[in-house]
Amino acid sequence: MGANDPLSAEELAAVDATYEPIPSFVEWPQEIPRPELWDRAISELESLKASALSDEVLESAVRTAVRVAAFDTGAIEGLYKTDRGLTMTVATQAATWQATVDAREPDARSYFEAQLEAYELVMDVVTDSRPVTEVWIRHLHEVLTRPQETYTVQTPVGPQERPLPRGRYKPDPNHVRLGDQSTHPYAPVEATPPEMARLISEMSSKAFGGAHPVAQASYVHYCLAAIHPFADGNGRVARAVASTYLYRAASIPLVIFADQRTPYLRALEDADRGDRAPFILFVATAARSALGMVTEAMRTALAPRPADALNVLSSLLDAQGGLTHHELDAVGNRLQDDVGSILDEVLSAMDLPPGVSKNLSRHGGPPDSVPLGYRAILSGYSGAVGGTFTSTPPAQAQVNVVIPVAVSTSDDDAETFVLFDKFAASPNKGDKLVLGLHDVYPETSTAAQFRIRAYVERLVGTALANLAAEASKKLGQAGYRVEGSR
Repeated sequence: MGANDPLSAEELAAVDATYEPIPSFVEWPQEIPRPELWDRAISELESLKASALSDEVLESAVRTAVRVAAFDTGAIEGLYKTDRGLTMTVATQAATWQATVDAREPDARSYFEAQLEAYELVMDVVTDSRPVTEVWIRHLHEVLTRPQETYTVQTPVGPQERPLPRGRYKPDPNHVRLGDQSTHPYAPVEATPPEMARLISEMSSKAFGGAHPVAQASYVHYCLAAIHPFADGNGRVARAVASTYLYRAASIPLVIFADQRTPYLRALEDADRGDRAPFILFVATAARSALGMVTEAMRTALAPRPADALNVLSSLLDAQGGLTHHELDAVGNRLQDDVGSILDEVLSAMDLPPGVSKNLSRHGGPPDSVPLGYRAILSGYSGAVGGTFTSTPPAQAQVNVVIPVAVSTSDDDAETFVLFDKFAASPNKGDKLVLGLHDVYPETSTAAQFRIRAYVERLVGTALANLAAEASKKLGQAGYRVEGSR
């Protein structure tokens, strides 16, 4: 007999007879593994709630956890595939999450939206302090399975697709044929309503109401999985209803990720065989993980957001015209080169008299002082350009022309760079040439080059006049009669 072969009436009756009714809650283990870890996680969450955080911060953190639970609950059932990246894209509502989901799994979004609406029902029933009832569970199933039109049922003539009875208990047996050809029994069709009524009664008991939320969630989940009251969607319903008790106690859903499917189902199988401890441990661990997701998200809300910090850094590094300080320095270095080329042209065109020499040089270190409102070039400084003029004895003298470029410290792009005389008595009082960003970026304009040339010629002329005065002084000191002196 194949795995998909239908059961005969005799076989079906035999499987029905093996169904074991759900345990009463007092039969369910009440001991929670590592309860101190749960208490610590709850304490951390309550401490954060009591801090200066707004209600929106908690709601946002919980919303992310709910979206994870709602998305992966469908993936666990094989309705669509997901991975860590896709789940987090959906959970955090990244800018293009809808398009990303549609491109990867075209049917996933409709399932997710229905599942998310079902988890909203979970939060509503908790917020309004309403009891969980059969009517509510059936409505939850109706919402969860809204996108699903059909389900497969095994009949004497083979498997058939039938309309899914949303919000109604199963009309046909849904026992599962296992790989070893055995059959796992769920509640028989006629036993389903009384079993569900008994489950609701257990959930309304004093013992259940006073139990640990992990014990409540694991018991409800197990019983719904054991009864399997609906034709399809039972796992989704079980995880959503179990979330009710965790949300009531700690504002979290039961979050089971799709990549936990194997250990999750294995723990349920252990519970079916009577060993409930692994399943309770699984639920406890999943619940603490969900608590951790929420608390970490809230802690992160207290810290500076990377995007905000980057925006501040960007504004700090933004200088003028959309350029950073580093980029502005690069323009300044190029302008320094342009000044050097013009100075070289001016010096090359000069016909110096015998005994007077010239030399073009770079002065590597930044200037000791710059005009007020400007700074030295800091990044990749290429050195100020300068020229040296020397006269020979007995009229021995030397003068230097050094023209550094400095960068504005304001955001006024009409005065971005300044050229100044390094050897002026004061950079604030000496001869200066101010250029705007538009004069030199992206290239040094022709008009700016004319202005730079005029400025360079002016400084060279002043330097040569100083050389002549110094040479005259030296000749006079040597006893020469210099014209204009006595």
